[in-house]
Amino acid sequence: MDQLNKNLLKRNKKDWAIFSIINNAKINNKTVVGWKMIAGKKFRVEVIFQVIRKYRSEIVVRPFDSSQTEELKKLASGTEKLNFYLPDEMVLFQTEVKQIEVSGDIIVGIPKMIAQVERRKDFRLFVENNFKIQVNFKKTNHNQKVATQLFKKSCFDISSGGAAFITSKLESKFFQTGDVIENFEIEFEDKKIEAEAKVVQLKKLEKNKSKTIVYGEFLISLEFQKMKPEDKEFLKEMVFRYSEFQNVI
Repeated sequence: MDQLNKNLLKRNKKDWAIFSIINNAKINNKTVVGWKMIAGKKFRVEVIFQVIRKYRSEIVVRPFDSSQTEELKKLASGTEKLNFYLPDEMVLFQTEVKQIEVSGDIIVGIPKMIAQVERRKDFRLFVENNFKIQVNFKKTNHNQKVATQLFKKSCFDISSGGAAFITSKLESKFFQTGDVIENFEIEFEDKKIEAEAKVVQLKKLEKNKSKTIVYGEFLISLEFQKMKPEDKEFLKEMVFRYSEFQNVI
């Protein structure tokens, strides 16, 4: 199960590749997230790369919204390094804070290394026991004797592109690769998201040492087919906010 619990991240130390990704974000005025952990919580500010000084190995970072100028200053104050996340490229990096300008801009170094998601379109959030995201839906089986069951399952993992949950061996008979589930509901705190989901994988799980997996259980992996753009953005934000990256960068 350990391999199931990892976003596959590829580290890249090639100067030309790093510059290309950062320069692309600057040219296209893409939103970047600056962040750091304080007392176990993730504090973040949306920024843009305003200027890149390649031969000085510097990036001038500006808040995306001028109302967050003071927040960016606070984020960069009292720290030697700052983390950045480029959502469109699924890239993370950490770099040194060189200077905080009076204008509110900050100057940081061009990173020596970036970490990028490998073989996936989205970061996954692996749901811990003290953190609950539930999916609710009705599903018809594939037996000759047709039956429909209401499922209410805790997520094993979730991203803006899909989700996974665990079923018993008996429940797994309701699912086949390619099944489309309409009226699929994702429930997180007081937020409910409706989507259409497609079953992309059924994986039989082996019992693990911590005994959190029972022999014969199945991991059902889904891909979201239809979802409102604002709900997709909500999931991206939620996954980023609650994911832990400090061991990656």
